[in-house]
Order: sequence, then structure tokens, then C-alpha cells
Amino acid sequence: MMGKRDFETKLYYNISLDRLIPQDHLLRQIAGAVDFSFVRPLCRAYYSHTGQPSVDPVVIFKMMLLGYLYGIPSERRLAEEVSLHLGYRWFLCYDFDVPTPDHSVLSKARARFSPEVFEAFAAPSTSAETRACWRKARYTSTAH
Repeated sequence: MMGKRDFETKLYYNISLDRLIPQDHLLRQIAGAVDFSFVRPLCRAYYSHTGQPSVDPVVIFKMMLLGYLYGIPSERRLAEEVSLHLGYRWFLCYDFDVPTPDHSVLSKARARFSPEVFEAFAAPSTSAETRACWRKARYTSTAH
């Protein structure tokens, strides 16, 4: 007998984003190996001490890293993928019900931060090839 799957939305779900991401996933390995808190001091000079709170610079750099790792050069596409992909949401610490950053956040960050900030982000790897790739990624077109 042929079955038919009907979709019914539930009012409440008993689900955890953390439980859905496999323990051996690449992003879990990166999150366990890298302390991204070094990004905030790199970026502090580029922000005012007054006004509305910004998107955390760690989130911005993690998003750019996702774009590099997964070959997503378009900022619009990256923002869309971050919104849809559970692993990316987990890596950025955005739960199901939290809106993810818009593509314009990335564009503004690229314009705001100096090349030295991006190079300092890549510097812990000490690989000239990695730093060159990061510079190239920084200046990639935002077209779809």
C-alpha cells in the first residue's frame, strides 16, 4: 500500500539545535579548537562606544570563514545559507527563533575594517597562502 506523508506544523517542538549537529562535524571541530574571542580586540577601534549594539564581530568573521570554507563568495547567498543551514546557525550561536545577520552586515564590515584586521584574523595560521586567500575573499564580489 502506498503511503502519503502529510505535513502538519506543531505549536511546540522538543528539539535542540545542539543535538542536531553531529559530534564529528567540521564546525564542531573548529569551534572546539579555536577561541574566536581575539576578534573583538582587533575590531574595537572601529566601533563607537555609544549607539545601538552591533552584530558581534566574532559572528561577522565566523560568517566570512563559513563563506571561505564552503565556497560561498556571494554575501547575499552566504546570509541566505546561514539562515537556512542548521550547522551554520549552531556555529554562529543563532538559535532557531533568532534572525541571522543580513548580507549588508558583511558589506559594511568589509568597508569598515582595514586590511590589517583581516590579515590579523588569518595570522594565527601563519600560512602566507591562507593570508593571501583571506585577502582575496575579503575583496570578492557580492554579486549572486
